[in-house]
Amino acid sequence: AIPKEANEYELGKSTFYVVLVFNAVLWQFFFIGAVGVIFSGSSLLSGIIITALLVTESLVVLFYYEKFQVEKNSNLWKQNWPKQLLSLHQIR
Repeated sequence: AIPKEANEYELGKSTFYVVLVFNAVLWQFFFIGAVGVIFSGSSLLSGIIITALLVTESLVVLFYYEKFQVEKNSNLWKQNWPKQLLSLHQIR
């Protein structure tokens, strides 16, 4: 599937692989940073930062007119679902 996507990538095959590698590296930095925030600060602060990512994805759709595709909707749903369950559990 990856070679097929690389061939269909608008900016070229080599640019696709560069973007793929940098994306993987940046995700590693994100997870190391999240662990560092939990270790140095608290898990509550880490949760607040991760929740800010949810808000950021929504604001990008509103202000930059980015297409709201199925993948973005499923990611927002997966990020928001545990918070909704926790809220419902605390109400009971």
